[in-house]
Amino acid sequence: MGERLTRTVRFTQAMIDAYGAFNGDRDILHYDEEYARARGYRGTINHGLHSLALAADLGMRRHGPAWLERGRVSAKWTGPVCPGDELTIVLEEDGTLRATVGDGQVVMVGEMTLAE
Repeated sequence: MGERLTRTVRFTQAMIDAYGAFNGDRDILHYDEEYARARGYRGTINHGLHSLALAADLGMRRHGPAWLERGRVSAKWTGPVCPGDELTIVLEEDGTLRATVGDGQVVMVGEMTLAE
């Protein structure tokens, strides 16, 4: 299928705010740190689709324009991404998708392939 691809992004609250303004998501967990901490998070949390969009970039890098026509992605979030976190997304040769923060905490797993 191709080589192992990686992308790393350090998140800021400004990035989370900008993505929320773009997609219209006004959920308070993304914007109010005190509220998010009171619910057990380390801080506000990134939009899951923001992380997935960054992962989809790896599909485009691997498959080129065919990704736009036949790309398939499935993902499951297993943990939050908070401001200050460095998110590392890995797309393995076999299409396995995995994202981690910090010291390796897995926050997203899935698969990226092309439909036949």
